[in-house]
Amino acid sequence: EAGCPVISVNREISFQTPLSLLVIIDDQQDLEVLLKTKALFSSLKDRQWHAVRINTADDFMDEEETDNLLKSITYTSGINDIQTKSYSHQDKWLGVVNFARQIKADLIITGVREKSIAEKYAGKDGLAEKITENADCPVLTIKLNGNDQ
Repeated sequence: EAGCPVISVNREISFQTPLSLLVIIDDQQDLEVLLKTKALFSSLKDRQWHAVRINTADDFMDEEETDNLLKSITYTSGINDIQTKSYSHQDKWLGVVNFARQIKADLIITGVREKSIAEKYAGKDGLAEKITENADCPVLTIKLNGNDQ
């Protein structure tokens, strides 16, 4: 596992202007992802920020709770021009891929957490792996600090 951000490219890249950046938000921990992404792209002037939370049956927040989470994280990040959205889908990874297609994202950014022992033993792919395998654009993964072994 890499300790620095990793960009996985599964297809040919062609960026449009402005660059459309999609950050995946699940919980308050993802503020770290947004802050690190902001630092990485701070010199890039022509960009559009998007933040999305994918609601599934197993991980559901009502609209008010989702809005509060997204507003709290984006406000704390200091990114004033970020567009936020809650998107529902039965599979989180497919919701991300579909939403990224819908907004024509140039780059998907997601935090990665350490897999549990059961997930490692079962060989279960994480969210970032599933997104990378199916996305039409590159995926930037940022390891969250809470993952240090």
